[in-house]
Amino acid sequence: MKSIIIAAIVAALISTAAATATTTLLITSAQIKNGTIKLVDISPAAKRALKGNRGPAGAQGAQGPVGPAGPGLSGLHYIQATGTAPPMQEGSAQAQCPSGEIAISGGGATNRGSLDLTAPFGGDSWAVSAFNDQQLPSTVVAVALCGRIG
Repeated sequence: MKSIIIAAIVAALISTAAATATTTLLITSAQIKNGTIKLVDISPAAKRALKGNRGPAGAQGAQGPVGPAGPGLSGLHYIQATGTAPPMQEGSAQAQCPSGEIAISGGGATNRGSLDLTAPFGGDSWAVSAFNDQQLPSTVVAVALCGRIG
């Protein structure tokens, strides 16, 4: 009988302690400071319940200012230069762009023999060289497309 009484007292103490612990773990809205609950603190079910319908689209904003001009090409023009290739020798020509301009592209030609090179040279000119395999002098022509960037 003594064991039953001791068991009853222990059970009562455990029950009272559990009820007290449950009561102290229960938090009410009066104990929560505004702005302290974050989205991570809310359960997925509560998030779905709080989500409302999307509202109407807002009004179109005002037109922004025009931006600065991009680094485009301007003042495009061709420059041509002529050189001579003596018989059975190399000859060249170089089309030089005016100061402040660059050679954007170019090319060349010869009336006798064959071109050895047609390439930009120094950024502001186009160089052409040709070998004249004939017994008469040859004309070598260089053409540069010149212009400004920006």
